[in-house]
Amino acid sequence: MFKLNRQTIDKTLTIEGLHCNGCAKRVENAFLKLKQVKEITVSYETGIAKLSLKKDLTHDEINQVIEDLGFTLKSVE
Repeated sequence: MFKLNRQTIDKTLTIEGLHCNGCAKRVENAFLKLKQVKEITVSYETGIAKLSLKKDLTHDEINQVIEDLGFTLKSVE
């Protein structure tokens, strides 16, 4: 479900509803406000977000951030 790498947890999110770079930046900014997040990159073209965490986030916590922005979380790997 997640990969442990040098004390970080890497997750790949599939997000539906990203239409432009502004959408991707909104997702990045929302996650960067969380203390558990080390870094995130989001591609609106593919709908993929690569998330590196200092501490794990639950599926529900991730989903809440995505839904609050008006997008749909399709999967977390």
